[in-house]
Amino acid sequence: LALCDTRIVPKYLEIPLAGCVCFAQEQQDYRDMGFQHGIHCVYVSDIEDFEIHTEIFRDCRDIETSFQAIADAGRKLIEDNWTAECFADALYNHALKRVQPNSKGLQL
Repeated sequence: LALCDTRIVPKYLEIPLAGCVCFAQEQQDYRDMGFQHGIHCVYVSDIEDFEIHTEIFRDCRDIETSFQAIADAGRKLIEDNWTAECFADALYNHALKRVQPNSKGLQL
């Protein structure tokens, strides 16, 4: 469960990365990261919504084709876009764009 009213916290990424279905409060930041309800996670808006979704999850007989697909897609989204390696690559590429090739001592 990734339930947080104010901002994204690490568990929002750790849950899908672990291969689990993430039940999360819908946040603009989470949507901006690419998470879509029913594809990469399950958004819940209040306690009733949460209870409905968790009952469906609990009673699901064909979990391999429904919630497993959500867990797999969430994990892929994290692995493809939001790992430490992804951040390091983005930072490195940003630095390469900012550094002048003629800078003193820089060899590319």
